[in-house]
This record gives sequence, structure tokens and C-alpha cells, in this order.
Amino acid sequence: MVVLLFTSGCDNFDDHRIPSRNVRIEINTAQWSVYGVHGYMEWQAFIRNTTPKGFTWKAGNYTGYGGVLLVCGLENQLLAYDMACPVECSETIRVTIDETAGIALCRKCGSTYDVFNGFGQPLSGTAYTEKYGLSSYLVTPSSTGYLISR
Repeated sequence: MVVLLFTSGCDNFDDHRIPSRNVRIEINTAQWSVYGVHGYMEWQAFIRNTTPKGFTWKAGNYTGYGGVLLVCGLENQLLAYDMACPVECSETIRVTIDETAGIALCRKCGSTYDVFNGFGQPLSGTAYTEKYGLSSYLVTPSSTGYLISR
């Protein structure tokens, strides 16, 4: 009975709270070896023209509302989220990774999110009580590397 309640609660969160923006990051095979994620709990942030340092940005690349968080989840599943905290709804208030706890954290409101084992679902704080999750994006292999998109 407890498992059923936990399982059914995972999908019941609002992951569309932040404004919708274009998302398109092409990462070619050579770039993936430097800027990609290769194992469980590895992560990389992409913020247009600034992060990661040295990444080659193309004219058609977009990073959503607050930037893109690319992570490697269970069984090497590639997952991507908008970094804007859905509680704060600001493109400059972003979640960061707490590597010790293995979660994403908003340092302003204190909300935490499961980005490695879940799908951006809220774990604590206002996000949990209000059921606000991180917006997720697609990560797909392409003929030349990987594409992160909406």
C-alpha cells in the first residue's frame, strides 16, 4: 500500500510553471567527450554564451528559460531540465547540484528536486508542498552527436 501511494504521487506535479522558451543544444561527438555526461550522477550546465566555458555556441542554440541542466541518471539515462526554479519563476534563480546529496537545490527557496533518479520531481520545500517540478527536455542521439530540445 505504501509503495502504491509513493508511486502514484511521483507523476502528480506541475512541470510547466516557468515560461516556455526555445531549447536546442547540438553537441557533436567531439564536444560530447568534453561537455557531455558519461556516468551516473554526472552533470553539466548549459547557459547561453557563458556556460560551460569553452563550449562552441551556434546561432541556432537556445537554452530555455533559465539554462539547461544535463544529467546522467540510472542506467546511464540522459535527462535534461530547465535550471529555473519553478517556485521562483525567474530566469536568473537557478537550481544547482548538491553533489553530496545527489539532488538539485534552489538556494533561494530551499526546494530540492530529484534529477538523477526521478524526472525533476520535487522532494522538499515549497516545490514539494505546491507540487512544482522542473521542466524537462528531450535528449536524443543524432548522426553527429546529441541534441537537447523541447
